[in-house]
Amino acid sequence: MARRPRADLVSRLFYTNLEDRNRTLAIAIDSRQVKAAWTPGCKADGPRGLALDPHANVLFVACTDHVAMLDPAQEGADHDDQYR
Repeated sequence: MARRPRADLVSRLFYTNLEDRNRTLAIAIDSRQVKAAWTPGCKADGPRGLALDPHANVLFVACTDHVAMLDPAQEGADHDDQYR
C-alpha cells in the first residue's frame, strides 16, 4: 500500500492519514473541510498507508501489525475482518 493520500472522485472525498495522531481523515475535495476523522487502531506507530476499493466501499488502512478495513459510508465503521 502506498503512503500517499487517496481520493474517491464519486463521493468527492480525499483520504489521508495523520501518522503522529493515529487518525485517518476524510476531506471534502470541493470545500477542503474535514468531513470525518477515524481512529483505525494502529497504536503508537500510527497508520502507514491507504488503499480504496470504491466498488466495495472499503478503505484499507495499513498499520504496522494489521490492515484495518473502514467503511466510509457507515461513518468509518470498522469491518469485522482485519488481517493481522
